[in-house]
Amino acid sequence: MFSLHSLRGRMALLLGAALLPMGLMTLNAGLRAATLAEAASQGEIAAHVQESMLQRERDVVRLRTVTRTIAANSTFARGGAAQCNSVMNTLGKEFAEFAVVTILDRGSRIVCASRPDAVGRVAASGGLVEAATASGDVAIGFVPAPRISEEPVLAAVAPIGAAGSAARLFVGVTRTSAPLLARASGVDSVFAALTDSNGRVLQVSGLDVQGEDYRALIRTLAAQSLRSRDAPFRVGNLWAVTAELADADIYLVEGWRRPPLTAGSVARTVWAISAPVLVWLIAVLATWFAVEIYIARPLTALELLARAYARGEDTTTPESFRNAPVEISSLRRTLAAMAKTLRGREHRLAEALQEERALLREVNHRVNNNLQLVASLLSIQSRATTVEQQAVGLARAHDRIQLLALAHNQIYGSGQVHDVRVDDLAGEIARALTAARGANTGRIVLNLDMQPAHAPVDHAVPLAFLIGESVSQALDMLEGAERATLNVALHCEPNGDVTFTVSSPEHGPRKVPASPAKRIIEAFARQIGVTVGYDPQDPLSVRLVMKMASAEVETAPA
Repeated sequence: MFSLHSLRGRMALLLGAALLPMGLMTLNAGLRAATLAEAASQGEIAAHVQESMLQRERDVVRLRTVTRTIAANSTFARGGAAQCNSVMNTLGKEFAEFAVVTILDRGSRIVCASRPDAVGRVAASGGLVEAATASGDVAIGFVPAPRISEEPVLAAVAPIGAAGSAARLFVGVTRTSAPLLARASGVDSVFAALTDSNGRVLQVSGLDVQGEDYRALIRTLAAQSLRSRDAPFRVGNLWAVTAELADADIYLVEGWRRPPLTAGSVARTVWAISAPVLVWLIAVLATWFAVEIYIARPLTALELLARAYARGEDTTTPESFRNAPVEISSLRRTLAAMAKTLRGREHRLAEALQEERALLREVNHRVNNNLQLVASLLSIQSRATTVEQQAVGLARAHDRIQLLALAHNQIYGSGQVHDVRVDDLAGEIARALTAARGANTGRIVLNLDMQPAHAPVDHAVPLAFLIGESVSQALDMLEGAERATLNVALHCEPNGDVTFTVSSPEHGPRKVPASPAKRIIEAFARQIGVTVGYDPQDPLSVRLVMKMASAEVETAPA
């Protein structure tokens, strides 16, 4: 079954990743070929547009040449205002493509002009006057809001006579910028724009300034300087080309839509992209097929053989191993030899385990017999002695031997070697100690409230003595009572602690002499990290708190 969790699926994924660089390289080559084809197609259109833009460049060159020529012939400026206006009027008619021809002073005030209504007005070209003064030559710039004409113009200003700061008069020639924005014919031209070298749009035609194409033009011009543009470039969904208008630091940008796609162009693009992908897929499939025949299938058969060996079955070499590599065939023989060896070892281990279990049962049986023998001897000696204090001491020794026997049975009788049931151990101890009191048994009612809890097997004996001495101490204090109830409880707290409590409602506050039981309880409590608590008003009451972190007591589900 093909899955990413199987060998076949992971091998296919690995092969695909290993051959991915080759696929990406060929795909990149295909995309580059498609891009170059697209650029070549747009380059043909760009050549046609640039040929149209060349004429507009010549118009700006003519503006510069005319301005420089007029500034070089300064005789007309010496004959007075009437003669100057007459000469300017003649020049205006001779160069009809220009909007106005003027003579300016350093403050950009018009001294004389080809249009009489312009004389005495201040032209909006102060910056060009300063630039012409600084360079001593013609300065050309874009004037978006001239004070003489009603539409934006390209203005050229040149000093007359002395160059630099000595110049007092300047020639100013303007022409409307609208003809520069005329778009090339023969292509689907969309817009034309005048910009400066920083990419700031000075004037545009054909684009809505609120539209997405205009915003795309702004982003494109801001991303790269126009000085580095020497080929068609993308402007959103459009293509564009740029040209510098002489050396006026003004650029003309014209954009057009790409021609509609044809079936042939679409087919070439799809093939350029899909062919590398197909080559990559074929390489992956061929490699995967080889891995399937020579590796995956023999390994699958080897897995089935391993499962058969695990069940103790002997099998023959399957058919799929004919094409298996030598290493896998050798692995199959090694696996068969290993399975034979393991079956022999399993048989010997089973026999040894059987012997060990029999020995353990015998040891357990003998330990129980020995403990019972010691307990019986102590019981006989206790009943035979006439000294009450000795009888009580022997009876307590008998009880403690019983505690060891109960802990031993709890450990080895349950068959669990990792932990013991504390609730079962506590219940057995309480019942055994109460029954061992003989005549007092009928007067004491034992009330058990146990919740299931587990503790490590290493703590079984200390816990047996803690619980047994607590119960035995309580029974000693209830000695002589006509009728009493002994409450023994084992609870699992929400924080993971296990608490063991011994109490009796009939036992009132009274002073009880010290007994060895208390010292034994405190000694074993320190050994396994159990907290012991007493009620000052009721010495019979004992509370043991077993911490999970210290005593490793685990709460079992109810």
